Amino acid sequence: MSHRAGRAAAVLLGAAVAAAAHSQTPARIDGLIVRLKDAPCHEQLAQPREQALGFREQQRWRGVIEGAALSGLSGREPPSLRAVGRDQQRLGFHSRMTVVDAERIATRLRQRADVAWVEADTREPLAQVPSDPLFAQQGWLHINAGSNAN
Repeated sequence: MSHRAGRAAAVLLGAAVAAAAHSQTPARIDGLIVRLKDAPCHEQLAQPREQALGFREQQRWRGVIEGAALSGLSGREPPSLRAVGRDQQRLGFHSRMTVVDAERIATRLRQRADVAWVEADTREPLAQVPSDPLFAQQGWLHINAGSNAN
């Protein structure tokens, strides 16, 4: 294969990979997951002795939402907050967003000095169903809902 043909094949492969990746991009976004800089963990905020810290964090989130023009002051219903992960919050919007709208809101949030990062809350499609006949016996691969037993 000549150098030129090899380069053309690489370009076509790159285009195919980009098209495949683009086809798996969700058309709608459920919400955004946001982490503030120096955010305390949710377990710490749940302690009764940390009520003042919890109040400060609520005020901090209110400032982030208002500063990014996502509050009721901007004419739209403010997003709901739900603790996820160790110290992140999921901003739930009252209707699904397009990818463009989600990126526009994420950009506004990223411009805030107290925001560490923002990610779209999406579900990854299942690549394939496992063909392992013993898959059902691998309990550590399944969600263990409703239990915190060791």
